Amino acid sequence: MKLVLNACLILLWVSSIFAQGGQTKDPVSGVWGDPAGIGFDLKYDGKRKVSGTIRVENSAGKSTELIKNGTFNRETGELTLEGEAKRPDGVLATFVIKGKIAGDKVTGTYKFSEAEGEFTFTRQPNDGKKAPPLGE
Repeated sequence: MKLVLNACLILLWVSSIFAQGGQTKDPVSGVWGDPAGIGFDLKYDGKRKVSGTIRVENSAGKSTELIKNGTFNRETGELTLEGEAKRPDGVLATFVIKGKIAGDKVTGTYKFSEAEGEFTFTRQPNDGKKAPPLGE
């Protein structure tokens, strides 16, 4: 009886190791950049789609805008975020953000209206607190 119990325990232990080995960390979801300033709040569906918001800051103040089209390529680490945000004059303009995720760092370029530039954001550690809903 003891031998059967030990064999069952070993099988459970081995199967739990294999189950954990098949899981991969979500490379996209989380808070990127300064949580109180510019950055992204992203959610990855595990396949290709990325949703969430961008946080922008300019002479008109801070705003949060929804990502209308977001994609992530797990093989290459390429991230693309697109949508519309208000310029300082209140006019809606298209934004396109392209980056590459490597671990907890994303670097890339942005284009918003006539403004273009580069960025680097770090993903904020998950401290166990519930993140605010996306879009707020």
